[in-house]
Amino acid sequence: MASAAYSQGRFDVAQKLSTLEDVAVSSWIQAKLALRRGDRETALTNYEKALKTFQPSMGNPIGLRAE
Repeated sequence: MASAAYSQGRFDVAQKLSTLEDVAVSSWIQAKLALRRGDRETALTNYEKALKTFQPSMGNPIGLRAE
């Protein structure tokens, strides 16, 4: 849900939803939101967390690594 909210430009909703679960997608959304705020350190921390918790069933992490 957080990813859908983010893609629709509902960044406030994406922020709230991304805090409800501690999963790779939530960390990825939090990283993207941190970049929007200009907070590179938080973004980097969240991207690293997303990569560490990434599950193979989620698909290919190349896009996540590229960001």
